[in-house]
Amino acid sequence: MTSVKLLARWLKMQQLRYDRALAQAMQARKEFQKHQQQLDYLQQVQSDYDCKEGTTIKSVNLAGRKNFQQFVQSMSDKQSIQVQQFEEKWKGLAEKLAAEKRKLQSIEKLLDRQMKKEQKKADRAEAKALDEWQAHRHTEKTD
Repeated sequence: MTSVKLLARWLKMQQLRYDRALAQAMQARKEFQKHQQQLDYLQQVQSDYDCKEGTTIKSVNLAGRKNFQQFVQSMSDKQSIQVQQFEEKWKGLAEKLAAEKRKLQSIEKLLDRQMKKEQKKADRAEAKALDEWQAHRHTEKTD
């Protein structure tokens, strides 16, 4: 098997790795965005129900509001941790994706160089064969 065929096969395998890394990074990004939206929502709820001394809303006393606010704060803290975890996962997969893309590009360049090298070699061999044929033909005419 020629080196061009081997490189083409290697390129195909690298393209599959890149595609897989791209799908994983996109999925991680979606998960991060979903968790970020949930955190944003919790923070909005928390600010909407900010407790102030001596206030009541629709027969909800201050103690109930404080319990609710603590509950929302607890959920917000846990969601914030999840957002950080998903962001780290997404960033890690994005770095992996970038590395796979660099590998893919380098293999593409290597394949291109090898194809040009083999084409030059084939062109030289063809030119040599043509020169030999013309030389042989010339010697036959002179005989």
